[in-house]
Amino acid sequence: MHAVLIAGETWLDQELALFRQLVIGLIDEMVRVSQVVPPRFPDDELVSFSPRFGFEAVGRWGFKRHRVHRLAEAIKPQEPELIHGLDGESWATAVALSSSLDLPLVLSIFSFDDLAMLPGVLRKVDSGRLILLPASSGIAEAAAGLVPKGVEMRTCLPGVMPGRDSEQTSRGSTGFCALVSAPGEFDSSYSMFLDAVASLLAEDSEPQFFIDGPPAQQHAIWRKARRLDLLRNITMIDTQTARRQVLAGLDALFLPRASGQCRSLTLRAMAGAMPVIGMEDPANDFLIHEETAWLLKEGTPEGWKKLLVRWRTRPEDAAQLGKRGQEWVNQHARPSNFILGNLEAYRHLTGESIPFAAQTNAEPEGA
Repeated sequence: MHAVLIAGETWLDQELALFRQLVIGLIDEMVRVSQVVPPRFPDDELVSFSPRFGFEAVGRWGFKRHRVHRLAEAIKPQEPELIHGLDGESWATAVALSSSLDLPLVLSIFSFDDLAMLPGVLRKVDSGRLILLPASSGIAEAAAGLVPKGVEMRTCLPGVMPGRDSEQTSRGSTGFCALVSAPGEFDSSYSMFLDAVASLLAEDSEPQFFIDGPPAQQHAIWRKARRLDLLRNITMIDTQTARRQVLAGLDALFLPRASGQCRSLTLRAMAGAMPVIGMEDPANDFLIHEETAWLLKEGTPEGWKKLLVRWRTRPEDAAQLGKRGQEWVNQHARPSNFILGNLEAYRHLTGESIPFAAQTNAEPEGA
């Protein structure tokens, strides 16, 4: 089997480790993989032993047809058997390439924002040669109302490698350093989170917060933080830093707004026994209040302050929360499950039988 995986720039910035894990895992299952990615990503960040084709769509649907035609001509000699668009930004390219090469199509859904494009996609493809892979049960439930009868949909949760316990868990001390991550706009919930941080720091100046996100969001956060005199306790980091190394040594992950995205970053934090504290978000229905996370239904300064104080003053509770999240991930979000979910969709579309030796208990390297 030969699958063509297409990833957009924004998703790949956040999910490069997941992308690499999928490519390597599929290759380990004897699937040939071609990578179609934005050209700015260096070779050493991708999988070097899998063919790479540079392609950058202009907007979600605003690419030029002749560019897709050139891409199809470049890929055709590889004899691909299916196309997989991994995020909404890549869907237009995936649909056009699938049509040009007359190949079945898999589309992953990691975000509620992508659902707005789904009706347009469904009008352009043969529903009998399409499988949708929402990344969580919450996204699948939302997508179900947009998907007509006959379109197959299978939930495929991202898989993450088991992580080292967070510093808070391993050293048993009071937490003092957290990652704050919620891509999207700087909304009222995020603003009220910063109000609560200011209130906490007025009583306890020790905590430090690393904040990642897109530049426009970070600029709005920085202006608010400056007005609240928080800059001594806040460090802005880019998305690449967050996905590469920032989880190491931190004590908690705060999600100050419901982003509507299912991200492996959240699952990686849980895998490291890091307590996750945030807003309820249907896209992350695996975050359950008092079981795998501490959550707010509504973001208010008072609500955020209560959770911040709880994190600071009850480290044993935070450590136990992290342990419960870790147990959930170890049971439900293994890399092998993620790879198998994608592989089963491929086999269903291509008609390839499932060999008895294909199932493996080993996790892919390099994830």
